[in-house]
Amino acid sequence: MFCESCGARLPDDSQFCTVCGAPTGGAPVPASPPRKRRVWPAVLITVSLLVIAAAVTVTAIKLTSDGSEKTEEKTEEAATADGEEPPAEEETEPSERTGEPEKTEEPEEAREDEVHALPVFSSVSASDTLIEEGYDHSPKLAVDGYTDTAWAVSGGEGEWIMLSASDDQYVSGLKILNGYNKFNAKTGKWQYYPNSRPKRITVSFSDGSSVEAELADVFSEGEDALYQDVSFSRTVRTNYIKITVDEVYPGDTWSDTCISEIEVY
Repeated sequence: MFCESCGARLPDDSQFCTVCGAPTGGAPVPASPPRKRRVWPAVLITVSLLVIAAAVTVTAIKLTSDGSEKTEEKTEEAATADGEEPPAEEETEPSERTGEPEKTEEPEEAREDEVHALPVFSSVSASDTLIEEGYDHSPKLAVDGYTDTAWAVSGGEGEWIMLSASDDQYVSGLKILNGYNKFNAKTGKWQYYPNSRPKRITVSFSDGSSVEAELADVFSEGEDALYQDVSFSRTVRTNYIKITVDEVYPGDTWSDTCISEIEVY
């Protein structure tokens, strides 16, 4: 096209002359329509992400709950397999449920099936001791391990010999070598029958209990000493053993009462 004012050659779609600036009367070029924004795709994406996040959260909670239940089941199964009972629910004490006072436990007594060390009594004493010049008749001779020595006391009935310990011992019986088991080289006789020896005795303990026993009047010449067993029929917890002479076998010559050996077990 040409400008009507100055005749300059112009493009067909020119609205104004590029030389003189006069309007050419050409049709205006329509402007491009504005692009529409796509809102729905973004909204859909956001909603989808929220749904996925909620699903993941619910799945995680469910897995955690299932895992805890399975762990508890495995724990109970393992306890059952090991022979243990699963932990029981805590119960209210009887005194809280019924209002009754709690029972105090009884003091534990020595059981017969318990195994204890051999008793040890570190000291020995007696009600009296025979005094004889040149001879020792003290109570320690009844526990010295020699069969030809003895504790001797004038008379007999009511006299006692006691073995003591610094703490409690567990005892279930004793063995007694009764009388005076010594050979007198001067007289050529054994000292058993010339002296008295216990017949009936009472064995008492620090817990207040006691045992009565009767000894036989038996004697063996030579090295085979006849120990007599006195069983207590139970295990006694005590810090002393006291043997009291209640009756004697009278001696043929003297009234002195003798015990050669005492062994406690």
